[in-house]
Amino acid sequence: MTVSASLPLADRVRRARLAAGLTQAQLGGKDVAARTISRIERGYVRPSRRVLLHIAQRVGRPLRYFLGEAVPDEYEVDYVLARAGLRQLAGDQEGAEHLFSRAVELASGANDPARLALARLEQLSLRVGRFRTPETEAELAKAQAEAAQFGHSEAVARSYYALAAALQDEGLIERARAALEAGWKALNGRWPEVGVLFVAALARLTAVWGGDAQGLSRLLSGLGRACDPRSVVHAYETQAERTYASGEVRIALEAARHALAFRRLIAAKTHEATARYQLAQLARRSGRAEDAVAELTRACALARGVGDYLTEVQSLVSLGGLHSRAGRIGEAVQVLEEARMVFLRVADPCARSGASGHATSGLDTGRSFLDYHSGSRVEEPTAAGDPRDRYEAPSAETLDQMD
Repeated sequence: MTVSASLPLADRVRRARLAAGLTQAQLGGKDVAARTISRIERGYVRPSRRVLLHIAQRVGRPLRYFLGEAVPDEYEVDYVLARAGLRQLAGDQEGAEHLFSRAVELASGANDPARLALARLEQLSLRVGRFRTPETEAELAKAQAEAAQFGHSEAVARSYYALAAALQDEGLIERARAALEAGWKALNGRWPEVGVLFVAALARLTAVWGGDAQGLSRLLSGLGRACDPRSVVHAYETQAERTYASGEVRIALEAARHALAFRRLIAAKTHEATARYQLAQLARRSGRAEDAVAELTRACALARGVGDYLTEVQSLVSLGGLHSRAGRIGEAVQVLEEARMVFLRVADPCARSGASGHATSGLDTGRSFLDYHSGSRVEEPTAAGDPRDRYEAPSAETLDQMD
């Protein structure tokens, strides 16, 4: 982002603080007094480099912003987009929307139509996922068409997933299925970490209304093998924040892109674990107990690998029930004890420690995504949304009955 050299430092600090939505006390935090921030913004004192670095880290701006040096617009836009994606995956939807809005502003000021189309699409995808209205959906459709012209296929696919999730939450199942189909076509066999999201969404529908569970399982296996999240995401995020605050935007951008890619892979594994659990329930109700055991075993391993404790407990309890009904009492007791230990670990806060994925996944893109789901058996579900949102701790009676 280009900053005018004539703009006083005091004004830069004040503008950056207001843009980040922070009070003077929040900007100072524990390291700098609010009174000092106030004096800096009024031009009474000139901050030291240490204080400037603290301010830069708090407001998410590079140090050179406060020194009046120019930052290449394209790197600034890309970095803000990557950081917004990280915020979104971390669950900070408001922070993500703020950053996406900032990316739109930067791309517009830089007269960069390709990045502007991407920033608008990301902004509207988040907005539709949070508060879908006919107006925002129409804006999203326009943004999808513009982004597609610049080759932003992965972002277009994710926007269809966000729309499908919003439609499903409102009970508009047929429209949700159509959105999933459009997004699947946009993927065209690429970005397996995004493909897992679509399969997980369809698995949730299949668990309620029926469909080709075995076909979905095979599809999910192919996608799962293509996703291999690493434990370096935290290191990449830390590197991105530190180098960006120090003014090394190119290095920060590269680290942020790596962190964003790994975060998406972790999110994909979380969705795969949930999908495995749903497919296991369908197999159990269909009398395929061994298939259910296999799916639950995979769900446990996946959930454990990404720290999805609720899905892990759900899967272990269901697995214990299947072992019990099959007469494998010893295995049932062992699995339920493991579930108890996981649940206790979640309940104790002290026990918890705080590649871009553009390769072709080798999927059968000739088969329609919705061929795996039976549209003729659609009925109104008893509850909508992610089953983990409705999860409650198993009672003592549930553990005894092990159903």
